Amino acid sequence: GHEIFSEAERAGWHQLIRKHLGDGKGRAALDLASGTGVISHLMNDMGFVVTGLDWSEAMLAQARAKAKKRKAEIRFIMRDAENTAEPRESYDVITNRHLVWTLVDAPAAFREWFELLKPGGKLLIVDGNMGRKSWVTHLRLALGGKPAHRNLAP
Repeated sequence: GHEIFSEAERAGWHQLIRKHLGDGKGRAALDLASGTGVISHLMNDMGFVVTGLDWSEAMLAQARAKAKKRKAEIRFIMRDAENTAEPRESYDVITNRHLVWTLVDAPAAFREWFELLKPGGKLLIVDGNMGRKSWVTHLRLALGGKPAHRNLAP
């Protein structure tokens, strides 16, 4: 979704981020395909200095409005997540959610992202198996059930 709907959900996201990236402590974070800024705001809450990057100005407008309302200092920029034009070795952490499955050239995107990380930096990807049947779906179908979602894969 484009929002956090409960404090339990917020705490769950913070726990996930903290487990893999630790606390912000002023470290620089890049949130790729930030959309309306959900992950950017979660990371800002945790003390990261966040740049949210998206190629939809409409989504970024919503993210900026949230930041203004929350009095959060988050930099939101309109760019392509596969070609960010950001300075090399400028981020301690990079995150993205629901992005990888949409990439046109995944190997090039990953090269780009790793070049943006400072030495020892971390990349956290939160994604799903979008459009592909999981083993759970195959089992459900074998047992005569219906798929939980429409299969989007070609």
